[in-house]
Amino acid sequence: MKYKISILFIFWLSNVNAQLNQNDSLREIIIKDKKTTQIINTQTIDKQTQLQYQTNSLNHLLALHTNVFVKNYGVGSLSTISIRGSSAAQTAVLWHGLNLNNAMTGLADFSILPVSFFDEIKINYSSNTPNALAGHIELSNDKPNFTKKNIFQIGSAYESLQNSAVYASGLHANSHVELGIKGFYQHARNQFTYFNREKETFEKLTHAESETKGVIADLYVKLCSRQTISLHYWTQESTREIPAALFENRSTKNEKNQSTKALLAYSIQLNNWSTKTTLGMVNDRLDYSDSLIALSTRSHAITLPLTETIQLFPSSHQKITIQASAIYSKLITHKHEDLQRAYLSVHYDIEPRWRKLFIQSFIQKEFTNVFTLPLIAGFNIKRKLYKEYYLNASISSNYRTPTLNELYFTPGGNINLKPETSRNLEGGIEQTVNKRQYSLKTRSTLFTRDVKNWIVWYGGAILTPHNIQKVWSRGVEIDASFRYQLESVEPEPALEIKEIQIVDQVQSSNRKQATNLHFQLLYSYTLSTTKESAIANDYSVGKQLPYVPRYQVKMNMGLTKNLFEIYYVYAYTGYRFVTTDESEYLLPYNTHNLFASYHLHLGKQHQLLTTFKVNNILNKSYESIVGRIMPGRNFSVGLNYRFKN
Repeated sequence: MKYKISILFIFWLSNVNAQLNQNDSLREIIIKDKKTTQIINTQTIDKQTQLQYQTNSLNHLLALHTNVFVKNYGVGSLSTISIRGSSAAQTAVLWHGLNLNNAMTGLADFSILPVSFFDEIKINYSSNTPNALAGHIELSNDKPNFTKKNIFQIGSAYESLQNSAVYASGLHANSHVELGIKGFYQHARNQFTYFNREKETFEKLTHAESETKGVIADLYVKLCSRQTISLHYWTQESTREIPAALFENRSTKNEKNQSTKALLAYSIQLNNWSTKTTLGMVNDRLDYSDSLIALSTRSHAITLPLTETIQLFPSSHQKITIQASAIYSKLITHKHEDLQRAYLSVHYDIEPRWRKLFIQSFIQKEFTNVFTLPLIAGFNIKRKLYKEYYLNASISSNYRTPTLNELYFTPGGNINLKPETSRNLEGGIEQTVNKRQYSLKTRSTLFTRDVKNWIVWYGGAILTPHNIQKVWSRGVEIDASFRYQLESVEPEPALEIKEIQIVDQVQSSNRKQATNLHFQLLYSYTLSTTKESAIANDYSVGKQLPYVPRYQVKMNMGLTKNLFEIYYVYAYTGYRFVTTDESEYLLPYNTHNLFASYHLHLGKQHQLLTTFKVNNILNKSYESIVGRIMPGRNFSVGLNYRFKN
């Protein structure tokens, strides 16, 4: 798409501000281009929900507000996710296009990813993104608009588990430079009493202390009207004690994670094409110790990705994206094992003028120094059926490459591993209705995915990864949200000139507020079963994969009145088998949670937000992993201050 906006025209728009009525004046002008139509099955967490979780890690947010299944390995311990019955390593986590999954384990630990570090969180449930066999989660910050502003924000919270957290952020911008810095610190003691069913007695959780601290920074420099250079930096460290499981007498396990990520990007925007070059670096360290068995391990890996992306716009309704990337990953050991990868992908998107048919497609080929990867491709289509109803369909192939640990871990690595490959098909119906007093959005999706060469660790004294299974995942997902406005509200001041939207981001303190009711239902039914196995007489064939719930239901309902908001969240998780033959399982559990917040505007530049949460209101006792009890009823209070000039 082409947008030609002269500098004089922008100044003219700014001057319009002074001529408007004072009550409808615009405090900030943001120029947004036309939104790209979403074809793939994507969910975006709304800003108001994110505000409630600014002092929490990402696992808390995903567990209650998405169709993702979050697997918690105990309080303060590792948290991974499963999308549509996948393994944790099959889902990619992206930050500025950089894959955050640990190069050694292939996992992303969501318990150490602060929500406050990101302005936007998107979950792609589909398998039609290259190098993301089971979809991906995209973490991003607002794009720079190079308008003069200064924003400062600080917040803190305290939990009844004797946990505390504090975060701060600052943004300075002018017509040429935009710099944003965010910091986060959390200290958790995770103190609560629980019933130990193995010993039939009440106990207090011990050896469960953890600490997380990190800083993230984004620097954008506008070299000229068409060229931008940016530097993104993220450093974080977390230490934690791993408490004893229900069947253990005590624990001395300790873990320390250190990670540094940096990305340098240079982009050029021209009339009919654009280009972006990025050079990244990821440095991951993982230390683990257990003095009871005299075990101490240290792992260290470095990843260096170089990517060139070219976008061509043959017309205002077509886009061609060509991406070439080279990735070098190295396991820092005495042998210095590495994995070298290079791929080329081509994407083609089209939006016809009649806006009834939308098409996205891709093809990709990758080469490595260890194993052979297949040619993959995908095709997505969105067709308008009637008024607000749309039909979505997608077919694709994909893969996941083995991690450094799976290839080279000592002892147990397997250099002969093959990549996991998949064939994916999904379809669904989407409806979006926007009326004066209410809005309704529903999305229903049927999906099926066949994965070959599924990697499983098994063995005797030494576990080794093997390509021994074929897994078939299929099911249905429903995402329905409804919002109703009980009282009228004065219209927002806005100007629209073609594709340009002028938005007032700061509400006037004397503007009449609306009373809104909102409701959201998330439902998923997932069958993820072993289809074939290379192990003779394997009892897992035809059985559900361990720790993949068949049913999940989540409901969110709330009321917003003037500056006050209250909402209730219900979450149900069904049976999870803990053995491959379904002989043992964990019982279903449900939690009831209450959230409340109050916004206070202290003039035009100052805002204060207070939050209050009650988690697990009915004090339900449940396990996410065998032997790892989760907290009962607990509460937290938080305070957030924001200054904007």
